[in-house]
Parts: sequence; structure tokens; C-alpha cells
Amino acid sequence: MNWLFLRGLVREQGHWNGFPQAMVAKLGGTALCIDLPGMGTERGKAIPANVPGFVDDMRPRFLAAKGIDTAPWGVFAVSLGGMVALDWLERFPNDFSRAVIVNTSAGDLSSPFERFNPRNLPKVFSAAITNDVLKRESTILSFVSNSSDEKKKPLAEAWAKISTERPTGVSVLLKQIWAGTKSKAPTRITVPTLLLASEADRLVSVDCSKRLAKRLSLPLELHDSAGHDLPFDAPDWVTSQISKWMAA
Repeated sequence: MNWLFLRGLVREQGHWNGFPQAMVAKLGGTALCIDLPGMGTERGKAIPANVPGFVDDMRPRFLAAKGIDTAPWGVFAVSLGGMVALDWLERFPNDFSRAVIVNTSAGDLSSPFERFNPRNLPKVFSAAITNDVLKRESTILSFVSNSSDEKKKPLAEAWAKISTERPTGVSVLLKQIWAGTKSKAPTRITVPTLLLASEADRLVSVDCSKRLAKRLSLPLELHDSAGHDLPFDAPDWVTSQISKWMAA
């Protein structure tokens, strides 16, 4: 199976740190990463006012990239990317055969403070206004990852390089947040879907994923110590959970 990878809030495909390639190396298939409007290859593009608008922008790019390939496709999506994927799965179920959604939420199932821990607001504000890109990315990692400082340091440096080469304005952050605040859970998902979440997520409450699992009757696997960026904190665990789920 081939996999489409969707990143989260003000993150682009360069922020994956090699996870997509590592995942398909173990599971088989190929990896395709496409960026949300306003990020990476789509910098400067108008950002839709809602999540369905994101899907309408990204789906033609996905279909063009995969071409006439008839192999089955799965979608792996994190956070805001997960909101996009859920809308995509509901409206265009024939595009994918499997889906894995990580640490996401829905506006009609969880409160704003569960979807974004207010304790992080000072850090977010600090990261938004600083001109020191390394400090900015280090600050972001301080609340999206529970890994050691030693492990996070080289990633912060890599992300700072991305931020220098392809800077993202505060307006992109605010517009993406606005779109995410209005997202709602699908009424039904017919594509086999696995939810993964972090019990120690310090950005988004794990209850958000638990409510999605209950609403949609989806399987949910929980990691006890990883942070919001689960693919970075526990990549082997993520791949193992997907492998076991697909085998079952």
C-alpha cells in the first residue's frame, strides 16, 4: 500500500524528519507528502477559511501526483492534517483504503481548551514574535515533543533551517487555526481507520481522540509517554501499531 502523509499546523513536509520514508520502508509501498495551503510548496497560496476548503485544494494535487497508479492508498495524518483527512475520508471515501489519524480533534466534540492547552499560549506568543528561528523552533519542540533535549536539539536546528529558507508569517498560523476551530467530526467513516494518540500530549488533550473514537466507533491505541508529535517521539511504536492493525 502507498501512503499519503499530511502534516499539522504551520508544518510542512520537511518537518517529518524522515518518518514517511522510514514507515514505508517497514510496511512497503511508497510515500507521498503534500503540503497544506500556505506551507512548503504551497507558500503564498490563499488559505481556505475551513477544513473542507483544504481538502478541495489538496485533493487535485494528490490525484495528479499519484496519476493512474491503481495500487491502494492509505493516508497518515497528524493534528490539523488529521482534521483534513477526516473530512476527506467522509466526502471522498474511494480515494483511500486505509487511514491513520494521529492526535487530532473536532470542534463539536471537544472544548477549545482541550484542543489547545492554554498553558502553551505564552510559548506560542514568544515563538511567533521572535526573529531567532532556532529559538522559535526549540520553543515549539518544547511543547510538541516529550523527547530529551539531546534528541530534540538536531531537529530544532533542521527546522530552523526550513524556517530560514521558507519563512511562515503569523497570518498563516492564525488563518490555519481559524480553519481548524470550525472543524467538525464526520457523521460516519466507511474507510478502515486507526486512531493513535498520546496520553502525555501537552498540546492537545487525549480526550479529543477518545471522543472521536467513540463517535465514529474507531479503534484507538494510546502511547503513555510520547508528546503531540508522536511520529517523532515514538516512530517505531507508531509503525508497529499500524502493522498489527493492518494484519488484523
